[in-house]
Amino acid sequence: MTCFMDETFIRKHNYLVFGLSKPISIEAIDGRMLSFGVVTKATVPIILQIGTHQEDLAFYLITSPRHPIILGLSWL
Repeated sequence: MTCFMDETFIRKHNYLVFGLSKPISIEAIDGRMLSFGVVTKATVPIILQIGTHQEDLAFYLITSPRHPIILGLSWL
């Protein structure tokens, strides 16, 4: 799972979330640890469709008010 969703966006749209059994740290492409700390929650799979491409994706919850959804390699 490499996709992320802002916690406020998740609450606004009432997506179901669950706690991770083990918190994970997220690092940027350059190896820096990201400032929001560890991730402790994720969504259940959500159907995401862009154009004709559709997938069920789960998202890690982060604080990202400027970018409510961040698609990672799993989308590609």
